[in-house]
Amino acid sequence: MSTILKAVDVKKAYSIDHRQQEVLKGIHLEIQKGDFTVIMGSSGAGKSTLLYALSGMDYISSGKIIFNGEEIENFSPDKMAVFRREHCGFVFQQNNLLDSMSILDNVVAAGMLCNKSKKKVLEKAAGMFEKVNLSKEIQKKFPGQVSGGEAQRAGIVRALINDPDVVFADEPTGSLDYSNGQVVLDLLTAIHKSGQSIIMVTHDIRSAFRGNKIIFVRDGLIGGICDIGEYDEEDHARKEKLRSFLEERGW
Repeated sequence: MSTILKAVDVKKAYSIDHRQQEVLKGIHLEIQKGDFTVIMGSSGAGKSTLLYALSGMDYISSGKIIFNGEEIENFSPDKMAVFRREHCGFVFQQNNLLDSMSILDNVVAAGMLCNKSKKKVLEKAAGMFEKVNLSKEIQKKFPGQVSGGEAQRAGIVRALINDPDVVFADEPTGSLDYSNGQVVLDLLTAIHKSGQSIIMVTHDIRSAFRGNKIIFVRDGLIGGICDIGEYDEEDHARKEKLRSFLEERGW
């Protein structure tokens, strides 16, 4: 497989009370196309900061982010916005759908930002809504009128509408109950099996088990990488490999 994302000595610091607090302290990382990469670590380790840096959602202090062969760390804000829109899909803990628009309009608006015709966007959205089991009645509703699981599934459709190179997911099941969380994880697993590259931050081992490569972040550095292979619910050896990897790192 080819490398789709590469971080070279990536550092990120924030200014807090006139002091520089370094969150990422020199990350070296390669992510392969088609991987379902899971970023884990304790609270404050730098997991989400790394995700935002890799996706161009946040600028780094130094180092390089190479996405599909392009060094993106020095893109202007306008160029970065276009790049993210055309190459990245985002799924967050909170679905971030616009309350003033219907579920369908939220997805269509995202698709049309890439200058696609409304007809083509609607055709693609219809197929995707069917795959995530969101009826036309649900699509007509506003985000506040549907369940958290339905809204998160709509958020996944929105993330995929522009055929992103990578889907970035930050704790996508964090605000969902167990059953809705399972539905979302099943969807992410299915789109990964179709060839989609995914990078997901989670603190939940149940969610991490869906990935094929686990990256452990500790104190702003890579504390270990574990390849556990493709998801198989019945593969107990795979589960034990992940648990052992995490336990060795004090999880």
